[in-house]
Amino acid sequence: LLAAPARAASWSDACAGDSAATVFFTAEGALVRAPFDLATRETLWTPPGGERLVRVRVSPDGRQVAWLSRIEGRDSTTLWMAGDSSAARPLARYLPLRPGLYGVLHYEAPVPGTQDPDIRGGRLVQPGVRDRGLDAFAFAWTPDSRAIVLAHASGLSAVATDGSAFAVSGTLAAAIEPLDPAPFYLVRAIVARGQAPPTAADEALGEQVTPMPSGPAPARGGRAELRSELLYPLPHRWRVYAASDFDPDARRAASDVTAWFVSGGRLRAVRADDPRARVVADVGGRALWLGVDPARREVLWVSERGLFARGEEAGAAHALARPPGTIHAAFASRDGAVVGVVADSLLVWDVAAAQGQSVALGGLDPVALFRAPGGALFALAGARGRPASLARVDLDAHTLRPIDTPVVGNADVAQSPGGALLLLYAPGQLPSARLHVYDMAQQRWSEVDNPGLAGWEPLTPR
Repeated sequence: LLAAPARAASWSDACAGDSAATVFFTAEGALVRAPFDLATRETLWTPPGGERLVRVRVSPDGRQVAWLSRIEGRDSTTLWMAGDSSAARPLARYLPLRPGLYGVLHYEAPVPGTQDPDIRGGRLVQPGVRDRGLDAFAFAWTPDSRAIVLAHASGLSAVATDGSAFAVSGTLAAAIEPLDPAPFYLVRAIVARGQAPPTAADEALGEQVTPMPSGPAPARGGRAELRSELLYPLPHRWRVYAASDFDPDARRAASDVTAWFVSGGRLRAVRADDPRARVVADVGGRALWLGVDPARREVLWVSERGLFARGEEAGAAHALARPPGTIHAAFASRDGAVVGVVADSLLVWDVAAAQGQSVALGGLDPVALFRAPGGALFALAGARGRPASLARVDLDAHTLRPIDTPVVGNADVAQSPGGALLLLYAPGQLPSARLHVYDMAQQRWSEVDNPGLAGWEPLTPR
């Protein structure tokens, strides 16, 4: 006889250690504002008849939520917004860009899921190939949280939170990614194939560097391609500049004035006052991680040769650590305070202290690092060829201590907004009916019934 399965805990009981403000999206497409433990809740928006949720973005100040919705089978899309003390209201209705009309292959799922750009929370839905659509749903907040940059069938517009709007550019954008905290954006633009980008003069931003013209737009049905561009919001006129070597899939990081990226084995930088990419260092092979040390105003990177740093303004690159063995992975905790470098051992680098400690792997292969509010460290790891599991990083004993972890195929792990909990689940075309929650302070697992959630984003400042 098989034993009856143990009864799962409620979400509120299992997540009681985290009351951080969160916006949840439900399996039915509604938006709910609540503490993460769902002790209380407020429904922000319920889809009107036939409408469904497409994308969700939280403003940089963490106080406002913007989202897109559309009625299945119709072309028009609606941009909505809600503030921390205001009800949901529509800001704009528009026709989204369809890149396929210009001969560009581009597919997106018309629901929030694991394919969303810039996920800071969790997604329980992993859309299948058949769930993808032909429209692009690109939008992003401005750095001051006062407006939303929206890509549509005719170009780019800025829609203010009061509902007023103005055209930004005729650029046809399939994707817009804020280079937070730098005050500009990386855009994937549709341009006529073979069209040469304009050459920038040897001059300064806004006055002498030549911005790209907004036209002519590629013809429908013609031969077009995607090209990287930089979009700068300026006081009197937004401007777009060519950034052909800025690969959107490249490693990148940013400070409040500079964005760095790796191209062709070299570290390059663009600034808030100069969109021309300049080479600042040779990364020494493949870049495995890129980040910043805000206190020292340095950019950090990990290559197969070690962990390196360089001053934001000037100076030569210098090695911070060279772990023994071949480095094959590197990753940072969500807050960027700790970096893990995997070679023959795990180097745990404290960014603020600028020092590291080596931890024996014990046969595990770490792939992610989580830092609890009190500073305790946990690694997502697994013996090679086996399901991923958690391990506690014991810096005193210089070892990884495995934690009995529920076996979940194709598992994903998300850290709760307040950082106290880790959620283990398998994203699928439908949200998981049950999840596993690990309380890092109590060091215990709870199996949790899903109360109808499809994902969430933290309502916290970036």
